[in-house]
Amino acid sequence: MFFTSEHKMTNEEQFYIKSQYIGSNLPSDLQLHLALIYVDDHTFQCVWEAESIESVELYVESQLADCCHSHYFEVDPFTAVGA
Repeated sequence: MFFTSEHKMTNEEQFYIKSQYIGSNLPSDLQLHLALIYVDDHTFQCVWEAESIESVELYVESQLADCCHSHYFEVDPFTAVGA
């Protein structure tokens, strides 16, 4: 299943240090397909493939909770558009 996450940076310096490694040490049941960082408002979004939204949330919070506020959403596979 696919999920998205939206994150608002609360500590930009800490975020950029930690985010260098977030894609390289993923658990085997998670796949990060896309990360979009917006220039002006310290917000970023990610597209994940995982067994559950809880597994995405547990991983992201363990890595970035001290530098971001995050929200998680399940993607509707019947109305989503794109590859």
